[in-house]
Amino acid sequence: MKFNEFVGQQEAKDQLLYGLRNDQVFHAYMFSGPAGIGKKTLGRVFASALLCEEPDESGACGKCKSCILMRDGSHPDFFSIVVDASKRDITVDSVRDLFKDIEIKPLISKRKVYIIPSADKMNKSAQNSILKTLEEPLGYAVIILTASKREALLDTIKSRVKEVLFKRNTIPEVESYLDNLSGTLKKTGGQASGEEAENPKHISEYMDHRTAAILSEGVIGEAVNIFSSPHMNDLRNSVIMNLPLLFKGDNEEFKSIILKYKEDYQYIFKIMQSCLRDMFIYAKVRDENVLINYDKKDIIIKCADSVDKYFIEKCIELVENVSKSLTFNTNFNGTIDYMVINFQEN
Repeated sequence: MKFNEFVGQQEAKDQLLYGLRNDQVFHAYMFSGPAGIGKKTLGRVFASALLCEEPDESGACGKCKSCILMRDGSHPDFFSIVVDASKRDITVDSVRDLFKDIEIKPLISKRKVYIIPSADKMNKSAQNSILKTLEEPLGYAVIILTASKREALLDTIKSRVKEVLFKRNTIPEVESYLDNLSGTLKKTGGQASGEEAENPKHISEYMDHRTAAILSEGVIGEAVNIFSSPHMNDLRNSVIMNLPLLFKGDNEEFKSIILKYKEDYQYIFKIMQSCLRDMFIYAKVRDENVLINYDKKDIIIKCADSVDKYFIEKCIELVENVSKSLTFNTNFNGTIDYMVINFQEN
């Protein structure tokens, strides 16, 4: 993949390309931004360009020996930690193993590139272990850290790296990406690989691209998960199908759905907010074509017609406040009780 094939993040791409074109490559970078935004993918695009024998204006040439080895996953000058999702931390042993040969000069390229994805998962010992490498950089080594929670990294690390910020994509950008991915899946029989899936797997479509893009809040990785996950699709269907219960006073049934899928509460609240937004807009303009959840328009319209728009406005504010409070409040059940009681009182 070249830089111009990577969707969005134009400022980040321009920053990296400027360094490549003007031979102003830093010894260490930190790519920071929301999880699933593409930090690791762009890190590999940047690494390919750094190792390429004849990079062009858009990054790696894709044809030289270095590019072929990168594509095959066997480049001797490229190193990356494989993060085990089941483990809480990246340990000091993993970091030491990554850098064990850093003092050996590159074998075939003029640089060696090291990537630590989810670097914010490094425990304190692991972070301290890379400080010497950052403090005494080798001219040929480039280190790329990616982090969703930059505050989890030591200040001494952050002060020794060049930070590249990743912003949320626009909804049209995410929708375009899903359109292109959908076309690829149709050609390959639903097989996603490379940047679309960290581990190649079979993907099917379960949701409208625009709806998935909006629910993802501009994060491409999240959008792919939403539009291709049967679990996410079933959960959305369950929430929307039972939404009328909130407006009939049967709050306990709706509460049971939230408690059943407690781990996905953030997604549930995104769905609720999008539905309430649809109800409010429809109540004002009476146009079903403006709905985010157009495929569920019958339920949305029925709910909108059952209450007035001032009540919907109060519900929107309530759900937003509860969603925010759950981020900090450990009493999950109590917070949900508060929400359903307020729905009933309203």
